[in-house]
Amino acid sequence: STVEKLSEEVSNFKKENKEFKDLNEELRQIVSFIGDEAENVERTYEALTSYLADAIIRKQVLTMTALKEGMKKELAAWECGFRTAFSGQDFLKDENAPIGYSSYDTVMSYTGKFLQNLCLLRGNLETFLVNEVILSGQSIWDISSKDLSAGINIYTTNALDHYFPDEGEEGLNSTSWDEIDYDCIELPIEQR
Repeated sequence: STVEKLSEEVSNFKKENKEFKDLNEELRQIVSFIGDEAENVERTYEALTSYLADAIIRKQVLTMTALKEGMKKELAAWECGFRTAFSGQDFLKDENAPIGYSSYDTVMSYTGKFLQNLCLLRGNLETFLVNEVILSGQSIWDISSKDLSAGINIYTTNALDHYFPDEGEEGLNSTSWDEIDYDCIELPIEQR
């Protein structure tokens, strides 16, 4: 199924991410070794250090790109998986119909699992939905699948913009990611 294929892709992504982290660590050890041993060959040292620093930066960029693309795949898979998981439900037959009290927690539990893969918190999404998507006076379970999907897309896009900001924008930077070994679960709660 699509969800299994995506899970396999996520698993492969995690393996690749681990390999990139291992390579970065090996490169750091090489730079350290060279720094300790290269006093007598300063010119070679400078050239090699520059080369290795560039290689580390390239590896960081590749790791960040792979991480971002993996998260985008998760986002793309959510709606397909959601429609598959809840096919036949009235709130999907009529996208404007409320999800309803009896289905809301099941829908949000499913959504919460997806959010975990992006290191996002269900409570933060629900706060966003209440403040930005749901009409004033409505209960959270009155949200339609159409509005839930739109809200999730906006919320996760904002999260990805925070995780991977364009140059000059606020958000996490490569140093922040490097410090947590490119594993968003290690982000402090306030940065998720």
